[in-house]
Amino acid sequence: MSNSGAATDHTVITDSTQNPFIKCDCSYNNSTLCHITQLKVDSLNVAAPIPDELWTLTYLFYLNLNRNYLTGSLSPSIGNLTRLQDVSIAGNALSGEVPKEVGKLTELISLFIGRNNFSGPLPSEMGNLVNLQRLSIYSCRISSEIPQTFAKLKNLTSMVVTDTGLSGRIPYFIGNWSKLTTLVFRGNNLQGPIPSTLSNLTSLIDLRISDLSSGSSSLEFIKNLKNLNVLMLRNNNISGSIPSEIAKFPKLWILDLSFNNLSGKIPDPIFNMGSPSFLFLGSIKLTNTLPEQKRLTLSNIDVSYNNLMGSLPSWVKEPNMQLNLVGNNFTIDSSNSSSLPSGLECLQQNFPCNRSHGLYHDFAINCGGHQFMSSNGIVYEMDSAALGPATYFVSSNKRWAVSSVGLFTRDNNIPYTRSSSYQFPNTTRRKKSHAENIEELSGIDVKPFTFSYEELKTATDDFNSVNKLGEGGFGPVYKGKLDDGRVIAAKQLSVTSHQGKNQFVTEIATISSVQHRNLVKLYGCCIESIKQLLVYEYLENKSLDRALFGNKSLELNWLARYDICMGIARDLAYLHEESRLRVAHRDVKASNILLDSDLNPKISDFGLARLYDDKKIHISTRVAGTIGYVAPEYAMRGHLTEKTDVFAFGVVALEIVSGRPNCDTSVEQEKIYLLEWAWNLYEKNREDKVVDSALLTFNKEEVKRVIRVALWCTQTSPSLRPSMSRVVAILLGDAEVSTEITRPGYLSDWKFDDMSSLMTDSTNKGTNTSYYNSSASTSMVGDAEKPLVYESALPKFKSSIKSGR
Repeated sequence: MSNSGAATDHTVITDSTQNPFIKCDCSYNNSTLCHITQLKVDSLNVAAPIPDELWTLTYLFYLNLNRNYLTGSLSPSIGNLTRLQDVSIAGNALSGEVPKEVGKLTELISLFIGRNNFSGPLPSEMGNLVNLQRLSIYSCRISSEIPQTFAKLKNLTSMVVTDTGLSGRIPYFIGNWSKLTTLVFRGNNLQGPIPSTLSNLTSLIDLRISDLSSGSSSLEFIKNLKNLNVLMLRNNNISGSIPSEIAKFPKLWILDLSFNNLSGKIPDPIFNMGSPSFLFLGSIKLTNTLPEQKRLTLSNIDVSYNNLMGSLPSWVKEPNMQLNLVGNNFTIDSSNSSSLPSGLECLQQNFPCNRSHGLYHDFAINCGGHQFMSSNGIVYEMDSAALGPATYFVSSNKRWAVSSVGLFTRDNNIPYTRSSSYQFPNTTRRKKSHAENIEELSGIDVKPFTFSYEELKTATDDFNSVNKLGEGGFGPVYKGKLDDGRVIAAKQLSVTSHQGKNQFVTEIATISSVQHRNLVKLYGCCIESIKQLLVYEYLENKSLDRALFGNKSLELNWLARYDICMGIARDLAYLHEESRLRVAHRDVKASNILLDSDLNPKISDFGLARLYDDKKIHISTRVAGTIGYVAPEYAMRGHLTEKTDVFAFGVVALEIVSGRPNCDTSVEQEKIYLLEWAWNLYEKNREDKVVDSALLTFNKEEVKRVIRVALWCTQTSPSLRPSMSRVVAILLGDAEVSTEITRPGYLSDWKFDDMSSLMTDSTNKGTNTSYYNSSASTSMVGDAEKPLVYESALPKFKSSIKSGR
């Protein structure tokens, strides 16, 4: 693949490391003429209309423009691209109607047009797409009935239509799409009944239909759909009883029939069917009792708001059970409910507790957070329970409760918090007034939880010096313990800090929008007058620089170091390529890598992070980073891309291998600068001499792999450095290091003895290393010569398109 992004080799366009991507076929006219056949501009935040030049690429058969900010209408000229087989334009801001010329793309196999601003009807001409196998339309304003011409789409294997204005009945002809394995209609304006012809779709694996208005359906049609893994038919006015045949579906693991008009008893076999994990039977008028036995794998059960009665079976005491029994007539006593969340007796039908007279006239809840008192004396009660897909929660004073039902995610093992309004007699709920909201956070998309200063003062024992973890870029960092038992690290913005309120709010915005298991978790913040703090999770093993070249109380063997290196690479790959907002950290260094109890690395300190959600590259007027980790193009010209972090990762990787900082004036002259020393040894095929002498055993091949990756990451030109996803692939052994790495010119051009004089003695000794920002490294913030400018990726493609049609 060339630097222009065009490839004629065997590189596959689905390779996530290649983006943007243009694939050419140069076999035309006796191999003298090339045509663009595949184009990918995925998640690069391109904000512009689709250029007209694109519609001249008549040899194009693959087009992926997902997750950008493309505007304007979808041109009728798309009909020129009759060779197209795969089209994905989801996640943009395209508007207007879907042009009827889409019907000319008769070779189409996949079409994804969701999450745009399309409106109007679906063109009947789309019925000409007889080769179409996958159709996805979601989160747009398309409003019409499903065209009758769609009856010809008999090759469809997957149809997903959610969150649209489509109306009318679900067509009976869908029953003729015998190849369907996935059928999803949710959140539309469609009407019932569910066609009985769906019984013909015996290949279905995933069937999800919800929110049908009018029309009464039955479940007779599902009796033959024995290959189903997921069956979700919520809120469809389904009547009758639950067929016992469902229990014979061997692969069914999600069954959701909630909010229907079903009646009768629960068929006992359903609780013992093949491989269930989730069973949702809430609000469907069931009677009788719960069965005495159930399959062990069935661990999420919702039977709330029915007419069930009797004693609770013994299996309610099984560990890790999620069970919602709210709104029934069960006999609740301590012998059968001791393992359940307390308060269930008050949540049976008609809410029997305190019926004679109300105890409270109002209540206030801090949804998803901890108790605090507002400035006008209102106590907002704690609401920090992690509610799952079939749970309930009653406050300790029995003043309010929450019922949570439904699978909000397809991942069956993610705890999450949801709040639901709940009607209690003679009560009202109070919301915070506008004046009580924090003005500084008003522009943040994902707002974090806010702590009061008094709460943090109590948690840290009045910011006692005994609890001080170190001095970060904001100021001091203190260890504390919240009332709920969580141990925290509170980062306090000092009055004299170079990072002011703008940087403080930037860090909040960044971390609140970018959450990942391998990033330090932000619990919340505090902004009260001049008191500004960030509240993080506390990681007991502190920072990587302490572990490597501090007091070395942690013993990091080679396996641990290799895993840490891999973890950091994955973290950065997520920030650069996978997160909702693409982030360049700008200050990746060993002291900003924290280690949890299992030595998993977590990236911290986003105070210098630069969001580039609008553009990919910019020239920054302020260079921020740490000497020894800063890439040359950023240090000298302020030129920032994600490749700046790639350079810093290379330096950190060498530090992990060698167990020493990147600049150490206590060693021999030729070893002072780690990168230079590593290159000298690499050129002599003596890379193993870089390895920390404390490592008695290590994998030589893995050591060579990490060192070669590090040297590749620190090439002079950003374009010659790999992406972090490529680094991950190399460390996994799925890819090779480029053979084109060469000794960087800056090693001979710069005098590193001058740089080393900037480093403090603490660099050598590893002392006074703070928790979130190390005094063992010298930070730099300076003005660049050029003004702030932005470049869009789109013009580059215009020039490529013109020359490759």
